[in-house]
Parts: sequence; structure tokens; C-alpha cells
Amino acid sequence: MDGTTGKPTLTSSPASGSPSPPSMVELPGGRFAMGAADGGREEGPVHDVEVRAFAMDLHPVTNRQFGEFCAATGRAHPDSPRWERLPNSFSTRPDHPVVNVSFQDASDYAAWAGKRLPTEAEWEYAARGGIPGARYPWGQEEPGGRRAQYATRESEHPWRDWRHSTGHRYTAPVCSFPPNRFGLYDLAGNVWEWCANWFHDYPDQQVSLDAPDEGWGMRRVLRGGAYYSTAWDLRVSRRLRVFGGVGGNGMGFRCVADLNEPRTETPKPTITLAAERTADQNGTPDLDGVNLRMSREVELCLGMSAPLTDADAERVSRLGFTSVELYVTWETVENQGEGVFDFSFWDEQVDVLRRHGLRWVPFLIAGPTYSLPDWYRRGDDFRGLICLEHGLPNGTQSIWDQRFDRHVDRFLAAFADHYRDTDVIEALLLGITGDFGEAIFPVTGTTWTTVIPGPYHTHGGYWCGDRFALTDFQAAALRWHDGDLDLLNRRWGTSFAHPTEVSFPRLRVDPDDDFRVDEPTAPGTYAVSNSCDRRRWLDFVGWYRASMNSLARRWLATTRRHFPNHPIYLCTGGDASPHHGAHFGDQCQLAAQFHAGVRVTNEASNYAHNFAMTRWVASAGRFHGAYFGFEPAGGVDEKGITARIYNAATSGTRNLHFYAPNVLARQSCVDTWVANYDRIEMGHPETEVAVLYPDTPLVLGEISPGKVAARVADLRDAFDLDFLDDTMISAGALDGYRAVVVLGGTHYHRETLGAVRRWARSGGLLAVLETTELRPVDGDDDMDPVTILRRPGDPDGTIRWFGSPRDPAELAGPAAHGASWAVPALTDWLRANDCAPVDGVSDLVYLARLADRLVLLSHADSEVHKSVLMPDGTSRTVRIPPNSIVEVPIHAAGRTK
Repeated sequence: MDGTTGKPTLTSSPASGSPSPPSMVELPGGRFAMGAADGGREEGPVHDVEVRAFAMDLHPVTNRQFGEFCAATGRAHPDSPRWERLPNSFSTRPDHPVVNVSFQDASDYAAWAGKRLPTEAEWEYAARGGIPGARYPWGQEEPGGRRAQYATRESEHPWRDWRHSTGHRYTAPVCSFPPNRFGLYDLAGNVWEWCANWFHDYPDQQVSLDAPDEGWGMRRVLRGGAYYSTAWDLRVSRRLRVFGGVGGNGMGFRCVADLNEPRTETPKPTITLAAERTADQNGTPDLDGVNLRMSREVELCLGMSAPLTDADAERVSRLGFTSVELYVTWETVENQGEGVFDFSFWDEQVDVLRRHGLRWVPFLIAGPTYSLPDWYRRGDDFRGLICLEHGLPNGTQSIWDQRFDRHVDRFLAAFADHYRDTDVIEALLLGITGDFGEAIFPVTGTTWTTVIPGPYHTHGGYWCGDRFALTDFQAAALRWHDGDLDLLNRRWGTSFAHPTEVSFPRLRVDPDDDFRVDEPTAPGTYAVSNSCDRRRWLDFVGWYRASMNSLARRWLATTRRHFPNHPIYLCTGGDASPHHGAHFGDQCQLAAQFHAGVRVTNEASNYAHNFAMTRWVASAGRFHGAYFGFEPAGGVDEKGITARIYNAATSGTRNLHFYAPNVLARQSCVDTWVANYDRIEMGHPETEVAVLYPDTPLVLGEISPGKVAARVADLRDAFDLDFLDDTMISAGALDGYRAVVVLGGTHYHRETLGAVRRWARSGGLLAVLETTELRPVDGDDDMDPVTILRRPGDPDGTIRWFGSPRDPAELAGPAAHGASWAVPALTDWLRANDCAPVDGVSDLVYLARLADRLVLLSHADSEVHKSVLMPDGTSRTVRIPPNSIVEVPIHAAGRTK
């Protein structure tokens, strides 16, 4: 038994009197080898782990058992999956495992039953069944059709195993397959099972993991595989990582109990769940005396889940939000068939908003998998995106199939006819594609987005494998080359004999991180080894982005036609990696053409990171005349509340969005919100410094998005700055800045480099980090490079090269990824050339200049006394409490008050 002692024994409930408890198996403690050397990277290294004795449920918690929990506590039943011909599986399949339960749902059930969730180590120890080196709970052999419920020929998914049959399309009743040697059922397949841990990489040493990891992580862990999984997912070492702990229709759980501690005698059916605790019980925020009102021209939006109650709306109103965002998908208004619209649910929500003086930001979504009506998604006209990496479909509507545009028009027209002339809409947010609605291609989205459509193939990648996309690409490629196939072949280094042979670049997929059903994998890569490769890849990515812009243009034009006077925001997100298909600058320019804006979804709690993710949108939006807003994509804690308010107030943001848990998670979040509420404004920053956004180097892989963000974050700690991209530079944006910093990379557009050099020769200050020369991307590698800028500098002395870290410790550490090593010399050089940043010190205290004042944010954990260089050349010491915003007024003449 892999080093264990004793034998497992069957026991009854861990607490007498528990309603319909499952039997449990008592497992002796022991040591075992955890992980696998031949699985995913996250499964290694193999390491010894010791667990204490514990008892585990015989099988996953069933619908019947979870229903008893709901009845005893007043909790709502989990949603039934939209399984074909199974409209209410929760009620009609009592002996099947419960699904669509989140980590919190599972934890609450376990607490109610006097148990807990298993740790990863406990789960894997139990699943191995005492078999050394077991690959599956029963041993080494693949499951076939008689050992576990997984995706066999009955499955509706393209990755199903046609060789075998289990007799079940979705879940199977628990205990339908043989147990492992410990007598435990369904540890492979049927449903993924929640574990107590946050996901962390394994340590390469002997550890004890019989208690959950301390601290917070971005991802929770599930084990075991599900009814839609491949056999690879059923391995005992497989670890599924899920952001935040949101449930899905293949996610369930089972419980464990300690054997060395007294157990609860009787579960308490009146236990108060975490989501329902009052202020007296668990510090749920007290809003007594809170009655904030926004007096500035800022749209302050709180994102909430429908249905919105009067109690919810009252809290939103007290907190000073001007509006509530709700996800209005096409599926919610036309699911009964084409032309059969029903807005009754949203009418009720509008009534709630009106009763509390709130306005509405409907997130209008049509394209993502979860937004499509059942009749359309299952119909013959649906064409989904297909990835180039695996050739598998995604449930998101193909953006190249323009037949879909008529459905978008019908959806928006019906919504406009119903709500346009009301006074309830504050702004419209457009959800055009992707996993959630952002104007980017699928990246992730395997939890709540699967509740309606079921699991689907998704990952970061290039989603242009459908026939509509290929036809469009072939036409565009010939158009770029004036219809001359010979010219195309010379530029790309290809030998296509006919236009219909023109193909996408061949991608390489990492064999160690290839196809996974439930988990995003890395996008394919293209090897760039010469100038032809560069041209072909840049042309491909340029077309990929242009396709997203074309979809956005059609949506913006249609929405503006139906809503001529309302604010409209194009929702975007991510970090503008090439496979996302988003170019934030172009999206802002496009939105401006329709008197619209852009809301970017990528903030969290670290101000410097937020700035790096959002300032491109802010810079391009201000330059092109598009309004803009910011939205979080990660966790927001107390520091995050302050950081996000500061970022919005010092960027010129018109729309600031929070999600309800960001502000209402605990009393300290509410207190932080109330303390900083008056700082929310649409301030306009004044800075003389910008960074040249390295778009071409990013596409070519010469610099990573992570390095760009890290360098921008380090520079922002020293001084405020804007972004400049190729489009902005071609339109004359350089003239608005005294200094420009090149973040790295070698190849840039010839026109951009020419404009930068002319600007520098006329007095602009150009600082270049790390790179030794800047080349035009269309240079020929077989000849002497056409070098526009090369180290050591420029005869005019306005170009300075800042090399790279010299300290070996910096070269090996995170400093080499960022720019902290360059900040002191760069700041001195800028000041020596009469471009004096108002800060210049790296200290986690950030400073921005608005028209009439300086605004400071401290991310430090203790009070800071900072010496500030004022615009008139004098210094002033400012006291800044931890996690706070402080303003220092400036006289019109530059003197402080």
C-alpha cells in the first residue's frame, strides 16, 4: 500500500443523525509518491508526501444529498445543465453527482455535514488505492468502457473516444463502475472534484500536504476528470486549475473527515452560510450612515449578477454608484426561437433600478458560447471558431461568418425598440466575441461560461481555422500584394502555385502542453528565422487583428444606428498579446469614429500593473477622442480599491467599473471605498514623457508582454508617462512629448523609426533600454541592415542608450525583467536636459500632475514622508498614510498653496 499501514474500513456517517449521509471509507495514514513524471508540467516533480488517517465519502455528493442541504438551509438549488432532453437533471436524476457547484458551495455543504473538502494530497492518496505508481485508480490500464464515465462514443464532443462505450452521454449514477482497492467509487471520471487547496507548484522536496496551503492563490484545484474528459484527464496525478473557484457543469465534490479529532455529533441544518452571514456573525459590511452621491461627470458602475433584488439595489445606491451593469445576452431574450423575443425578466430588473434611482449599463452580448440561444447553437447555420493549434471547434461564433450580422442587428434592434426611449440606460457595453464578450479571441473560460452550452474547447491561440476565415485571409493576402502571387511568394519565401493554396503560417505546439479539455494551453508559435518569416508573420497577425477590428466596426455601426444618442463602449481586455487579436490603440481610434468609447478589462489590485495594462487605452483614447473606462479582471482587495480609484482619476477615465465583491467583500473594503470616494474624478494627466509601445517586437517575440508590463511599472514608480503606438506617431502624437523611452526590441516599422529620428533631431529626448540597435522591419537580413538608430547614440546628443543590468544578481533576478536598473540614470539624464519628472524616485509612492494639483498614491504598508519636487522648482515634504491618496494643490503660476 505504497508505504501505508493498516487497511481501509467502511464506516457510516461521521455524525449520527446526518440526513441520508453517504457511507465513508476510513483510510490509514501513510507516505506515498505524489505527482507524475510523464504528465503535465504541473504534475511534477514526483515527491514524497505523508498524510494522516482520514475518512472519505464513498462516492461524490449526489443531487439528492445536495438537495437535502438546500432544503435544510434555504439555499437555492444549483442550475441544471442544459443537457439535451434532460431539462431538470437536478430533480430527475437524484443518484447522479451534483454539478454546477462552486468551491464555496462545496465548502458550505461540507461544513453543514460536519466534514471538510479533501486536500490534494488526501485526494490523490485515496485515488491511488495503495497501488504504487498507479496511473489510474485501478492501475495502469486505460479505462475502456467499463471502469469510468468519460467521453466515449456517446459523448457529443469532438475529442470523444470512438473505440469504447460506457452507455452514458452525460453523468452516470454514482457507483456505476467498480471501486478502487480502497473501496472508493468514481475517483476517475463522472465529475471533477473540488480540493481544499489553492493551486501551487509542487516543491522539489519531501513535504507534508495534509492541510490546505496557507495564503491566497489565483486558482483552485479539482481532481479526477469528468463525463466529458479524455482518458488523460482521469489519471490520479492530473491537476485541473480553475480561476477563483467558480463551478461548472462537470464539477462536483466529495467530503472527508478527520479520524484523530472529535467529530460533530449532529450537523446543524440551520447553519448560516458564508454568503448569508450578518454583520454580527461575520463582519458583513455595515452600510448604516453610508449615503454617497456622485457629483462629478463620472459613470460609476457596479457589476452584479441577475436577478437584482431591492436589497441589492439599496446597497448599490448607498455606496454612491450611478449604475448597475447586468449581462444581457442574446440567449436571455430570444431563446424560444427566432423572432420570439421576451424582455419580461429585464423589465423586472429595470423596475428595481428605477425604484432606487439607479441607471443601467446593459452588457449586450452575442457571439460568445454562453450568449447563443439553444436553437441557434444547435442549428445548421452555426459556425464556430476553430483553432489552428488542434483543428478543434470552439463554441464561439466565427467572426468571419458575416451571415451572423443579421442576428446581431435583430438583437440590438429589438433591445433598442424596447428600451431606447426610456431614461434608464446610462451607457451600452458591447460584448462582441471571445470567452466573455471582450473584443479579443478566446483565451480561457471553462467554468461558468460552460453552464449553458456545456464544456467546449478553448485556450489562448489562433482561432481562424474555419473556412470563412481562410477565404478572407487568402483574399487579404493577395490584396496586400496587388493581386500578384509571385510577389507574395517572394516576400513570404513561399511557393504557392494558386491563390487557393495560400495558407496560414504553420504553428508549433508545445508537445508537453498540448490539447486539454478543461484547461487553457499555450498558443502555438511560429519560428521567425529570416526577413521572409518576419513579413509573413506580421502580415498574418495584422490580418488577425484587422478581422477583430472589422467585427468591432460592424457592431459599433449597428449599435450607433439603433442608439444615436447613448454612450457606447466597446469592451476589450487582455494584454494585447498577438493571439488576443486586439490592438488597443486601433480600437480607440475605431470607437472615436462612432463617437463611442472603449472599456478595458484587465485591472487587479497592484497599481503599477494596472497602469501598465490600461495606460495605452487612456493615451490612445485621449489622443483620438474616444472616451474610456476601466474594469477589473482579477481580485480587488483594499489596496486595489485605492489603486483603481487613483488610476482612473489620474488617467482621464469617464467610466469606472467594480464588481460587487470588490467593494462588499468585508467591512474594511467598504471603509476603504468610503474613504476614497471623493477622489473619483475624470482628471487629465500632464506629462512630458511617453514610452514607445513595442508592438512589432512583441509580435515577433523579441520582447514579451510580461517584460513590457514590468518595465512600464518600474518607470511609473519614478514618473508619470503615456503610451505612443505606430498609429498615434503617424498622426503626429510625438509633438506632444519632450521625451520618449524605447522599452526594448529591435525591429520597428520604418515609418515609426523615421518619425522618431526626425523628432529627436528637432530636440526630442529618446532613451533606449537594453537594445543596441533599432532596425526597420522590412530590412533584408541578407544584406547590410538598413539601420536607422544604432548605439552609442546620435551626433546631436538627444539619444541615450541605457544598456542592460550590469550586476550579475540583477541579470538573474526580476530586475532584468523590469527597468529599475535604468531608472536612476534615466531620471538624471532627463533632468539634465530640462525634462524634470515630478517624482524620479522608486519608492512605491506614485505621483501624477493634473492641471491644478499633484496627486500621490502610496502602496507602502506604513506612513511615508515624501519630498516632492514642485513644478516651480521648490521641494515640499508630504505625509502620506498607508494605502491612501493625497493631493497637493498648485497655484496657477506654479506655486503651492
